[in-house]
Amino acid sequence: MIEERITNGKKINIGEMKSMVLDTVDVYCKQILPFINDVFGGVVSPFGMFDCNFTKESFFAAVYEVFFYELHHRIKPHETKNFSVLSLHLNAQYLYNYIKDSTSNEGRKKIII
Repeated sequence: MIEERITNGKKINIGEMKSMVLDTVDVYCKQILPFINDVFGGVVSPFGMFDCNFTKESFFAAVYEVFFYELHHRIKPHETKNFSVLSLHLNAQYLYNYIKDSTSNEGRKKIII
């Protein structure tokens, strides 16, 4: 958002900075959700109505985090003593890439979860 404003030659005011800091919509989620929904292949995805807005009241945000936590264990088993599910969300770029690769036609032939 900042880069876009700078590229367009616009300055950022305090109100816009507050809005950016308090924004709870996750851009990675918006990018990966179509791939996740594709994995369900015709079955209604539990994330079909998720807007990627991680508010504290969001049922879908909690399900999304647990889904990724479990998926992470299936792809890369590891011990999780005192491990926060939320910390996984922030460090899961490789997991997103794995999902993208596995939902491609070539990836489906090579990757089995």
